[in-house]
Amino acid sequence: MIKKSLFIIGTAYAVTQHGMTLAQNTKGQPWDSVGRTDVYEIYAAQVAAKTNKDGNKLQWMMMSRLPRVASASDIGSLLSNDVATFKKLYEINCRDETYRVIQLQAFSGEMGRGQLTHSSTASPEQLSWEYPPPETVEERVVEIACAK
Repeated sequence: MIKKSLFIIGTAYAVTQHGMTLAQNTKGQPWDSVGRTDVYEIYAAQVAAKTNKDGNKLQWMMMSRLPRVASASDIGSLLSNDVATFKKLYEINCRDETYRVIQLQAFSGEMGRGQLTHSSTASPEQLSWEYPPPETVEERVVEIACAK
């Protein structure tokens, strides 16, 4: 098993990469499991990353809290107890192997079900490009979107 790190709101968690499994959210969007932390199952949208007008890839990733984790307070996180799933839309520059998060959504239920509790969208021009730290979910996002 390969250990990876996941950074959520400044807190690092170990991610174990494992075989791909299929899951679906409430809209029927297929998701592939691409890793796991002690707290979250990590999924990538099964559909191929879209390419925007600038030639960059757009890839959705989802982090769904595992059922055995009763609440965010159990992990000492800053996360609200009413959040069970995060979905992030990454913009990836495959040529430079950089990324930025342009949209974030938080849901009260597993796999994006339940109430939308938070949503934010940033104009790409407001965001800087970042290099993914080694052994992180962001590194995996770049690999998936750029088919590495």
